[in-house]
Amino acid sequence: ASCAQSPPSRRRRSGCARRGGRGIAAWLWAPTGTTMVWFPERLRSRARHHAALLVLPGRVGRPRHAAGSALAKRRPRQHVHPWLSAGARAFADQCHRQGGLMHNPYAWTKQANVMIIESPAGVGYSYCQAMLQGGSCINTDKSTAAANRAALQDFFKNKFPELQSNEFYITGESYAGVYVPTLAAEILENAKEINLKGVGVGDPCTDNAAQSDSMDMMWYAHKNGFLLDADFDLLWKTCKRRHPSILAAGEWHRTEGRTVAATSPLKAEPQDARCKAATRRFLAANITRAEQDGCKSHGLFRLPGYCASLRSGKVNGAAVPEVRSIAPACVLVDAGGGLSTPAVLSGHGMLVEKARANGIAALLVTRAHHFAALWPDVEPLAAEHGLVAMAFLNSKAFVAHAPGGRKPVYGTNPMAFACPRRSPDGGLSERPFVFDQASATMARGDMMIAARDGHAIPAGCALDEHGEPTTDAAAGLRGAQLPFAGHKGTAIALMVEILAASLTGDAFAHEALASAAPGDKGPTQHGEVILAIDPERCSAGGGRAAFLSRVEDLLGFVEAEATEAEEAGHSMRLPSQRRFAARQRTAEEEGVVEVPEALLQECSALAASD
Repeated sequence: ASCAQSPPSRRRRSGCARRGGRGIAAWLWAPTGTTMVWFPERLRSRARHHAALLVLPGRVGRPRHAAGSALAKRRPRQHVHPWLSAGARAFADQCHRQGGLMHNPYAWTKQANVMIIESPAGVGYSYCQAMLQGGSCINTDKSTAAANRAALQDFFKNKFPELQSNEFYITGESYAGVYVPTLAAEILENAKEINLKGVGVGDPCTDNAAQSDSMDMMWYAHKNGFLLDADFDLLWKTCKRRHPSILAAGEWHRTEGRTVAATSPLKAEPQDARCKAATRRFLAANITRAEQDGCKSHGLFRLPGYCASLRSGKVNGAAVPEVRSIAPACVLVDAGGGLSTPAVLSGHGMLVEKARANGIAALLVTRAHHFAALWPDVEPLAAEHGLVAMAFLNSKAFVAHAPGGRKPVYGTNPMAFACPRRSPDGGLSERPFVFDQASATMARGDMMIAARDGHAIPAGCALDEHGEPTTDAAAGLRGAQLPFAGHKGTAIALMVEILAASLTGDAFAHEALASAAPGDKGPTQHGEVILAIDPERCSAGGGRAAFLSRVEDLLGFVEAEATEAEEAGHSMRLPSQRRFAARQRTAEEEGVVEVPEALLQECSALAASD
């Protein structure tokens, strides 16, 4: 009503998009019969050389134009769209006091040709052709990015060619933390004619594991002054023991020995803090991910070890990984004595770029401490980037040489492999083919849990301290583990030692054991090597599509065999299927997993200790 009553000569009012004013609605083409509507600010002669700015608000499925309807007459602000809200606190306060609409002197439209988009298809004034024909329209992050890229091509080529050479930027908030980078990657790969110069996101959604519970939002609200200290303290004390992801993240935020206030775990810590906030978030995500996937040996069970290593100074929690390109197809990351996960993830971007350029690339990680499972280091490379990835990691000596050895010589030396799979819609599946296995017959973490719970271990897994075979887990931990398949496992352990220690220059397993302090049960500094292969460049023909088709032929055959075996009363599955099934169950149960009472008490005690 306010917009309709405004005379045509009246200056643009924030929140008004009226016929005859400066707003334009343009229908744009996109794949699969979808159509989207844009609302750019109408071009002024002096603005034709301004940058084009696409704003992607968050909240999946929210009509984009609705975000601009920020104010109603005599009502306080409900929501202010990013193009209206820059510096808008006084603006909102005045509206709260007086009601109605007012000119926003800080509008982004003064400096750029701002546009918004109705996306995904079917939101707001956009529509999906399949839905009009009685079908359904299913959007993924990747299909949304592809549709938006096609719409942008239509926008610059057919609707506003005068803007085609202008600089183009993408920004947004909340779920735009996903939309913006996926769209930018799609443009860089498939629409190089678009003059994309930069992207930016505010308060972005960045990681499902780190943002899977309400505590994350409580931390954010408290950090930014939206939640009183007393309210946050009450919520923290009430909720922190209810959910393993909350406990993992929350307790981890307190491992710096009270260098920050206990009720504000995400506030900036002093320069001498023992663990950076980013490192804490990585660890919380790792622990949560392991618990969600049923990988108990690398979940909350590892939290006391993390805390002990950080508090003692053995692990540098404030380390900042240094990433360097040392060859056209090789990346080196110096973890600086910190944890392996932040170092590996910091090198993923350059590794992917080099694999894309060369067909194959390597990532070397040195001076790192690895507590976590190895599959998280390779699974994203397959699921998100379509690469075939392998990882090799050595550790302190725990495993005897076979046959004949009686003392620890090699680490458990895990290796992981990930291969992309094709999803039903033709994209990349979120569940690639993955395996992560130790060179030992049994993972050391599983043996530690067996010892904790008083369970026997299978025969052939370990020797006691006298070199005799044992099924006592505690005795096996004091003695030596055995490699899988005898001499074959020994050969694999040796291969991993050579790759992970020789290439990186880090310690061999026996050197790490000799340098460890008495009673030290944590990991020593080690090396890790990750290899990534891009089937698009490194294949005999047909690129990634042909490769994925062949992979499905193979795995489909195995899955058919598994179905027959199950019908005959036998159990047969692909690697990681049990882990993926556990992930699905956890999601169906709203993230709730079982944690032993003793472990929960131990973790709670860590939070209470100085």
